[in-house]
Amino acid sequence: MTDGALLILDADGVFMSERPYWNAALATALESAGLAPLARGRWDALADYAFGPLGVQRVTKAHGCNSNWDLAAVLVRALEDAAWREVVGEMLEADREYDAMKILGHAGDRVRRQAGESGNGADVDPLERFGIDRGGEFFGKVVESFQRVMLSESAIDWEFERWQLKEPSELVLRGFDAFTSLGLSLRICTGRDRAEIEEPVRRLGLEAYFPPESIVSGDEVVRAERESGLPHLGKPHWFAPACAAVGFEAAAGALSNGRPIGRSEGAVYVGDAWADYAAVEACRERGLGLGYIHMRSGVTTREQERTIARSFATLGVVDRLGEVVAVLRGRIP
Repeated sequence: MTDGALLILDADGVFMSERPYWNAALATALESAGLAPLARGRWDALADYAFGPLGVQRVTKAHGCNSNWDLAAVLVRALEDAAWREVVGEMLEADREYDAMKILGHAGDRVRRQAGESGNGADVDPLERFGIDRGGEFFGKVVESFQRVMLSESAIDWEFERWQLKEPSELVLRGFDAFTSLGLSLRICTGRDRAEIEEPVRRLGLEAYFPPESIVSGDEVVRAERESGLPHLGKPHWFAPACAAVGFEAAAGALSNGRPIGRSEGAVYVGDAWADYAAVEACRERGLGLGYIHMRSGVTTREQERTIARSFATLGVVDRLGEVVAVLRGRIP
């Protein structure tokens, strides 16, 4: 391995389970629609259907939205339609959990179709593809509701584990140890606020691998947006992974002067969403030679995975952290 080689990991869907955040998005949507009382202690079953066979999370993830706040906002917006809200309520009343979640997914897809062609530009916030302004009052209220659910401060009667690893702890730690034994320096690149990633890293006992200075969070993105005056620098924009690879000042400098980002030999990014892959491709277009490993987590479609697998950037498509180790052995000089 080359000295200084980097392995940049998206957290959710790569080594942390995204399920708690999906749960919070579902609870936020049903609470906002006044349907939460109809769950009647069946929250786990509803979530199992929604985020298992039905894959409701793909409503936003498949369109480049990398935040679970986005999923919550789209589902809340979907249930503002009285007709969809009524039929979801009827299914819940009839104890038809699967059908209720299937309809909720269809309603979320309809929000995208109704928005038409808005927000399709490469540098436009993907949430605009659903006709939702991230800086608007509606989104702000959804985020506040979502945070209350995550902090167990809402009226929702649903206790679920807030911080979860994607695999058993011993497998995750074994993977991290293998990465460091290969000479890799580890980074996290996430859209979450810094407080929202540092707390689970601490609670899950991962501080030795990811000290605060190794984390690029939504806070760095917001700072860059404020300093540059440019909107939406979160994934799938190139800024966040570039910041993890070359540092904030260098990435921010590339924003201001329009020059190539520079090179980072031996840097690899591991992600699980289309937005992660698109961000890596955007980095490569700006001269930053990131490699990409895609981890299947149920948020990309088969067609997207085929596209990812065919890319020159992609070193491999895997299902678990241990397979990332196998891909990397012998691939980075």
